[in-house]
Amino acid sequence: MAWLAGAGCVATAECDAYVGCSGDAVCFQSQCLPPCESDSDCDDHQHCTPCYEDDAEGTTEGHCLGSDERVCLDE
Repeated sequence: MAWLAGAGCVATAECDAYVGCSGDAVCFQSQCLPPCESDSDCDDHQHCTPCYEDDAEGTTEGHCLGSDERVCLDE
């Protein structure tokens, strides 16, 4: 079990408040995803999505754990 803790997290691996992401990946809805600044930073089938955005009722909804970044998310 100790070797699992040392293995780290890879892109699209599961993450939570206890298991972080490796490198500069961002934990977005329990998945480690690459950060971005615009759609051009992402693959063709992805778009750059903010971690925090306002919903239809004007309430800010957060998708990332402690991060105010943008991630490449599949369409």
